[in-house]
Amino acid sequence: MKHVFSRNFSSTNSEVYFKEFSSNAPFPHFVIENFLNEDSANKILNNFKITEKWTNLSLVNNYKKFLLNNREFMDVNCNEIIEELGS
Repeated sequence: MKHVFSRNFSSTNSEVYFKEFSSNAPFPHFVIENFLNEDSANKILNNFKITEKWTNLSLVNNYKKFLLNNREFMDVNCNEIIEELGS
């Protein structure tokens, strides 16, 4: 994996994640620290700057909610991460 920190995904970790997921409150969940390689995470930060290409979905109960669903407006690193996560 190029962008996802692969050390987080071993058979040992899956057992730990499952136990943590099952026992967490108030609902089952777990957190993977440093999910992305630091360099990859830093490279995609600029993709999250709100521009005119983003759609404003803010309503009364959805304050500051925006959508960017056209991947043409995302840089190559962001698109590679999306592909990697979907593989």
